[in-house]
Amino acid sequence: MRKHLLASALALSLTAGLTACSQHTPDPAPTASASGSPAAKTATCSDGVALLRANDQHGDQPGCDRFNLMGTGNTLSIGETEQLTIEGNGNTVTVESVEHVTSTGKDNTVYYDGDEPDFDELGTGTKVIPSSAR
Repeated sequence: MRKHLLASALALSLTAGLTACSQHTPDPAPTASASGSPAAKTATCSDGVALLRANDQHGDQPGCDRFNLMGTGNTLSIGETEQLTIEGNGNTVTVESVEHVTSTGKDNTVYYDGDEPDFDELGTGTKVIPSSAR
């Protein structure tokens, strides 16, 4: 009987511990705009790094030393940045100027002003094109 109680207590303790470890607080949902659609997300540049996790966003984003986009179907204009990293598919990004672009997704398009950036394609189908070629 004692072994059964000890085994039951241990199993209950492990279950409670795993439940506590696996609980996740989701990111808050964007609030609705006057039109009823979700409000656009804007990246914040902190310590030289901006991160935007979003899907189907449209609009302007601030420049930052490093700008990381994680998402799908975004159409964004970004200020000056040294390093642009895109992790996702089907994004269109226009950047004022950029020194280096990395894409780990698929079928992204980056339009840039100024000098042609270095480009690392870790996915497939991404194009890096001068804005003047639009």
